[in-house]
Amino acid sequence: MFQVKRYISTMLFSLIYLHRNEARQQALDSNALKQHVVANRRNKSTEEIK
Repeated sequence: MFQVKRYISTMLFSLIYLHRNEARQQALDSNALKQHVVANRRNKSTEEIK
């Protein structure tokens, strides 16, 4: 019985951990995308000035 409980708790922990990593990765990806867009806008505006 103890083994089953340990197995279930391990499963739950790994699921929560993976979910948190996934959420953090999505946040990083969207942040990187925003920075990329801003950098592109900056490049375009400097080209127009030249």
